[in-house]
Amino acid sequence: MLRVPGVTGVPISAEEVTDLLNWMIVKFYPDRSDFEPFNIEEILFGRTNPLYDPLKVRRELFPDL
Repeated sequence: MLRVPGVTGVPISAEEVTDLLNWMIVKFYPDRSDFEPFNIEEILFGRTNPLYDPLKVRRELFPDL
């Protein structure tokens, strides 16, 4: 989720993004017992390392698509 363009770059605090993402997982995927909550450091890392070219990354991950 952190790599989806725009997620970490929203104009709210890193703490609010962390809370929002964790809430979304708990709310929409309540059976995910393996979920490790996001933390603020992950959000801050995402903000300093944005995904500029998602199509390029997709081609690299799934070359046969």
